[in-house]
Amino acid sequence: MAGDKIKDLLSIQDQNTRQNACRAYIQEIFKAQNLQASRLFLTQLISSELTLANTRQLFSIFVENMNLLNNNSMLDLGSYALETISPKSTSFEEEELKIRDQIYDVHCAKRDYLSAARILSAINFDAFSRVLTVDHKCDKYIKIAECYLEFGESAYAEQYNSRAGALIENCNDISAKLRYKVCHARILDSKKEFLQAARNYYILSQEGKYGVMESDLLQLLQCAITCAILAKAGPQRSRLLATLYQDERSSHLENYDILEKLFMQRIIKKPDMEKFSEKLQDHHKALLSSGRTVLETAMIEHNIIAISKLYTNLTFNELGDVLQVSAIQAEKYLADMVQEGRIKASLDQRSGIAEFEGENEGLNEWENQINLLCKSVEDVVREIQSVYS
Repeated sequence: MAGDKIKDLLSIQDQNTRQNACRAYIQEIFKAQNLQASRLFLTQLISSELTLANTRQLFSIFVENMNLLNNNSMLDLGSYALETISPKSTSFEEEELKIRDQIYDVHCAKRDYLSAARILSAINFDAFSRVLTVDHKCDKYIKIAECYLEFGESAYAEQYNSRAGALIENCNDISAKLRYKVCHARILDSKKEFLQAARNYYILSQEGKYGVMESDLLQLLQCAITCAILAKAGPQRSRLLATLYQDERSSHLENYDILEKLFMQRIIKKPDMEKFSEKLQDHHKALLSSGRTVLETAMIEHNIIAISKLYTNLTFNELGDVLQVSAIQAEKYLADMVQEGRIKASLDQRSGIAEFEGENEGLNEWENQINLLCKSVEDVVREIQSVYS
């Protein structure tokens, strides 16, 4: 009987002999995925008359060999182990953390990010301060935040990333610091604070000195471009679009065409929007209170600014025709932008006319053309250098 064998193993008097015998038995039942014997061994070990030090040594061997289990067995036995040691968890802090880490890895492999977040968030961070350094706490908090973001729970993600933020200055792990910043940008992104998210993504896309892979930097740059495109139209967005457009890396990315049109303040048409929309995440396609998506709203506002560079005045009906919305909706979009200081215009509701008070449109267009020419020259120079270098 398994119970008798386990009892005999635990009653071996010599410590080294007992450890070696128990290790061999644990490896045997784990390789066989024998959960019944595994549970029985753990139950008898925790309730045995061995000293706490000896019990911890054997339990540590038990935990270290759990990597021999397949994913389903790991989840089953890991949950049972946490339940079994729960009354004495302060005696097995390191082992509990290792079990939770292993269960977390399995949940992530299964893309069950909610369960992954919950298994780590159940850690008693205050009680485990003896074994959890600042670096460990930051890593755990950020992992929880990352999982909640993957699951779409930005509020919980922000909560745990903020906990990491309170410790991050004292964290020595550069990787954790970068992950914290990426999480912060993703949280802003998920909260539809696109302008600030784009700025943060762009700063992170320039962190090459920390050994970040070029592909990851380009992905961050792509995120910056996406968020800048979705941000509310206005002077701040225009400046950021210019920065992104002038970054030589942007020309190699898939959204470069629409970025160029936005930078040049051209009117964005439906086919451009549909092509761009194909690459968006679900929260980017969310409906706003107006009944339109984030992208539709951003492009309508952008087109209003583009129109203001072409006309000094338009009727609301004419503006609506260009924007492909009703005159009432066109007036509402323009009024909101004026009120928020994102465009200079006056609205005469009696006559139904919008008067645009733009800057020197000719000069703006001239500056855009000069910027485009300079960028083209730089591209040619780089090509020549690559040939003759």
